[in-house]
Amino acid sequence: MSFPTLIFESEAPNAVLSLVRDLIEKKAVTRELGSGALPLPIRAFIDSEFAAAHDTFDSVPRAATTEALAQADNFSRATLARFG
Repeated sequence: MSFPTLIFESEAPNAVLSLVRDLIEKKAVTRELGSGALPLPIRAFIDSEFAAAHDTFDSVPRAATTEALAQADNFSRATLARFG
């Protein structure tokens, strides 16, 4: 997955998109930017996305169904047979 494609096609606030665009442009001209504090708009966006996911999805782990286990087993066996 391409991070720039993902973020710029999201519903992130303009402040986040602008900061991300600036950081990507800076990274394009240097190999390493070092480290620094996470900009507040990006931190707030990440926190809000995790909160929305927590509210949307069950927080209780669900047991895998027999069908799901069989599919995983078949996939694993086929992958091992194909790639060793």
